[in-house]
Amino acid sequence: MNCCLRPELRTALASLLLLVILLGGCVSPVPNAESLPTLSAAGTPTSSDGTEGSFSPSANADSDEQSQTDEHVAADAGEKELASIASAALDFIELLDEQQHEAALHPFDSNKRPNWSNLPADMLPFDRNGVRIGDLDGAQLNAMLAFLSTAMSADGLDTVTAVVAAELVLAESSRASRSGLSEGNYWLAFFGTPTPTEPWAWQFGGHHLAVNMSISNDRITMSPAFIGVEPAVFGADAVARAFPAHGGERASDETETVAPFAGEIEAGLELVNSLSAAPHDAVFLSRRPSGLITGAGRDGVIPELEGSQASGWSSAQKQDLLNLVSLWVGTLPPHNAAMRMREIEARLDDTYFAWYGPIDGSGAIYYRIQSPVLIIEFLTRGPVDASNGHYHSIYRDPTNEYGRH
Repeated sequence: MNCCLRPELRTALASLLLLVILLGGCVSPVPNAESLPTLSAAGTPTSSDGTEGSFSPSANADSDEQSQTDEHVAADAGEKELASIASAALDFIELLDEQQHEAALHPFDSNKRPNWSNLPADMLPFDRNGVRIGDLDGAQLNAMLAFLSTAMSADGLDTVTAVVAAELVLAESSRASRSGLSEGNYWLAFFGTPTPTEPWAWQFGGHHLAVNMSISNDRITMSPAFIGVEPAVFGADAVARAFPAHGGERASDETETVAPFAGEIEAGLELVNSLSAAPHDAVFLSRRPSGLITGAGRDGVIPELEGSQASGWSSAQKQDLLNLVSLWVGTLPPHNAAMRMREIEARLDDTYFAWYGPIDGSGAIYYRIQSPVLIIEFLTRGPVDASNGHYHSIYRDPTNEYGRH
């Protein structure tokens, strides 16, 4: 199906985006994050200094008024996020030639959306969706990066570009020709027409990467998302070589290193070591899965609930779990990441944490976080301290895969 955007459609979409942005400028900006109320691990609203507010009729009225103001500001932030992402997507699409249009654009309900994998290109039984980034010219590549920087958080962009940069390191190895390892072998696809008001989605992936973000019902969802890396630690100059426009000062310094999953390993170890005796015993799995249970080709699979249930944990341990989850959820743009974290926190007592492997950071590990609204798996295919480590992870919302609900 030819999904290229007709000139009159592009004009209409541009007018719609301009109207959304102009309307957005008529409301107050988002306040500094330090002034916003936060949620404790138990879901209790707290002030910026961490104290719980007392109740009085006048205070309650003020609270209701403030809540309405906060909701208005949050809604405005969400609208601006969606409008900016759609605009950046259209800017990229506008630069594609006719053949690239055909490759990049698909219907929202296309049955090709599950065609993603963590395997290298030459090991797949199907073609990946989208336009290959190795075939983009300089202007197109910069527009693609501008889109990704808008469609994800800054941390999300750093992670994705690091995965591609790690592939550049592998591409210089003796394995490269056998498996099709190349930093150019990543693809960007769109499903539906990018707009702030109608459902659409985008997919970016290749070896060790498959990000599926869907925009519908004024929300951005990110399920499924496979993120892995090999090697686990490498020189930051590889990022500058893979993406000159994104490398930055850190990446241009050959003495610096990049370790995309260092935080996930450290936070996982901190959590498993913090658990008290009873849940600590329950947390351990008797067997290590051979791979990710809900990885590529495993849509709809729900693992057996195993491990320690968070309902019996202390507030500090629950907060450690939320901090760990946020390392994946934080790939989303900030407003939508905050909404997603509130959904996960609401089911925190129904969340299980399971672990396999040593807890001193000395060997290979696997852990899973699971609730009715969340599945996260992480595994290392060797010791966590190996310089050439090989890590896999998957994030899923089992209630809303590919933004279909």
